[in-house]
Amino acid sequence: MLKVYVVPKDDSAKEKFKAWCKNRKTDIEVWWSENKETVIALTPVIVGGVTVAFKFGNKFINLRQEKKMRERAIWDPQQMHWWYMKKAPSQEQWAEITRRKNAGESVSDILVDLGMLKR
Repeated sequence: MLKVYVVPKDDSAKEKFKAWCKNRKTDIEVWWSENKETVIALTPVIVGGVTVAFKFGNKFINLRQEKKMRERAIWDPQQMHWWYMKKAPSQEQWAEITRRKNAGESVSDILVDLGMLKR
């Protein structure tokens, strides 16, 4: 296919932009006519690869969110409620939570005292 480029009518930005868009359209048409068979042959492979990548990415994101949830959530059996913390507690904070929970204090009160409760 023959490439025929458009030249702007005058020196204005609008005319230059129109000419640039028409020239890109011409480039795409020429490229398509030269590579049509290759594109049609590779499309199923590319679509399959994108699908696999999307599924893997989704699985990775879900696992990361689940891990974050496990680290930052604590179940309160007295109130039958999940409490969400601002950040994952350190070993000392977990020890404090466990000690106070075994003493009979509610988890919400413990988390509020430690300043860990997500609001």
